[in-house]
Amino acid sequence: MLKAAAAIDAAWAGDLSSELLTTAPVEVAQTQFFVAQAALRAAELVFDVGSASTTAREHNLDRHWRNARTVANHNLRHCKAAATGAWHLSGTEPPTSGLF
Repeated sequence: MLKAAAAIDAAWAGDLSSELLTTAPVEVAQTQFFVAQAALRAAELVFDVGSASTTAREHNLDRHWRNARTVANHNLRHCKAAATGAWHLSGTEPPTSGLF
């Protein structure tokens, strides 16, 4: 996340036609992909350790899994992975849409 934040700061401070405007979105997309994966895995581990009782209303732990799942589904993880992979492997520019 710190690398993505630094890339955003550099893009804001730099020339608007520079490579920084490509690097920042790629760094952010990579971070979003890995953070979503980590959040989903952490929520899964909570259920693995606590079994069905972790879904009890008194614990309210199921909301963490739902929140992680919602963020992961709304951020098009696999599209981000494909676009960042293409950029790293072949230099293909990432999409310029707001969805990336």
